[in-house]
Amino acid sequence: MRRPYGRKLSVYLDTAFERGTADFYEDSIRPALLESRFLIVIATPAAVRRPGVDWMQREINDFTAGPNGRNVLLVRGSGAFADPLPGDLSNRFPNMEIIDLRGAGTLAGFNPVRAVHLSKEKLKLLGPLIGISPSEMPLLHQEEEHRQQVRFGTLTGTAAGVLVAISGLGVLTLQSRNAATRALGDSQFATGSMVLLSTDLGRSSEALDPGDARLRRLLINQGCDLLDKLSSSLGQEPRLEEAVTCRLERARQREALKEAAEARLQYEEAVRLAADAYGRLPRAGLAEFLAKAEGARADYLWRTGDSTAENVLEQARVSARHLASQHPGRAALIEAEVSAWERLGDIKARNGSPADAARAFEAGGSALSSDSLSEAEQALAASWRAALLRQAGEKWRLAGDRKAALDQFKRALDTLRSATPVARSAELLQEEGVILTMLMEIQAERGDLDASRTASVEALAAAQAVMDSETASTDLKSRAQALVSVIKRAHPHGP
Repeated sequence: MRRPYGRKLSVYLDTAFERGTADFYEDSIRPALLESRFLIVIATPAAVRRPGVDWMQREINDFTAGPNGRNVLLVRGSGAFADPLPGDLSNRFPNMEIIDLRGAGTLAGFNPVRAVHLSKEKLKLLGPLIGISPSEMPLLHQEEEHRQQVRFGTLTGTAAGVLVAISGLGVLTLQSRNAATRALGDSQFATGSMVLLSTDLGRSSEALDPGDARLRRLLINQGCDLLDKLSSSLGQEPRLEEAVTCRLERARQREALKEAAEARLQYEEAVRLAADAYGRLPRAGLAEFLAKAEGARADYLWRTGDSTAENVLEQARVSARHLASQHPGRAALIEAEVSAWERLGDIKARNGSPADAARAFEAGGSALSSDSLSEAEQALAASWRAALLRQAGEKWRLAGDRKAALDQFKRALDTLRSATPVARSAELLQEEGVILTMLMEIQAERGDLDASRTASVEALAAAQAVMDSETASTDLKSRAQALVSVIKRAHPHGP
């Protein structure tokens, strides 16, 4: 094309070396834009999602406002062909043709199909730049196809000779590569296991002393960074459990650093990964991680007071209920629904409506189903249901409806006592003591002193059983002791 047209294009790149000026954009880039006859925009995924000031948007705006504003050529450099375009080009020029140069590079010529395609696309780009008339384009296409055929014939002959020479070395290389790949795979598995074990050291950093919490964060951070590197080397993602765990842990750390946008992005990414994996393979284990990720994102929005928190929590609740129906017998899915109900009630209370909060807690306690769980898990689910009903009673009491409060406290107590006796752990006894103490107080407020004394006797027995338990933690025993103090203040002379 140089011979018939005899022109050398003058191309300005904003990455070229320039003299430093007070305002580099206004002094260098903008004048070059306005002096150019054409603007070539390279569309990639990163060109659309640009943090901070979007310089591409600014360059496109300035060029399209100039004298050659309609001479914009759009090249798809990477990503999907239908991906979003930078600079709002899809709205500015809805009928613009996209020149597809994806895959262009040094080795593209070794793929005959790709080479022909790229050659045709490059002609589309060069045509307007050097003023090729429409009638000349077909002839140029034919000449380029002939040139490619000659080139491929030469390459094929050369490649055949080279292939014979390297075939022996290829076998040895393949064996070494397979061994290296296996070693990387083993390292990825071991690192992922370390991340999961480190996460289990504590559900939150507050549960550990500062030294242990710092060590836990260090292990998780280094493990997740190493997982990223191994995944890049292997060309494969880590297991979903590890990928989601890393996103959630990084999100919590970003949240602790008050980096809200980055934290939310990590939570959203965790949900996306889990949802994609479950969509491909709807297994129970993946369902649990999806519910965990959705719940973590909703909790974050609730903690930060985000205006979308209530809608996201409702979506998480519905999703957890659906997943539990698809995979019965999974206590973690029921727990995810319980958590969503609790947060929904908390939002109502935060908005100054204790009655609405009470209805939310009551609905949660009435909706939970645990028929498919094991005996021990049914007892656990009973404690969750009782806790929701107890919170409903607390909110009705705060709203001034003592009868509704009493009804919910009684429902909560009946729910707890329906649990199999063999599974009545110290935690269940503590919850029973709390409910009985509230029954004691509400009956006293209603003037039924006999019922209040009866409830206080039973509350003391439950608290004492917790303090005598060999399995109760120190924290649980301290809470039981505090309960005893409350009961004795209400009835200083004994029940």
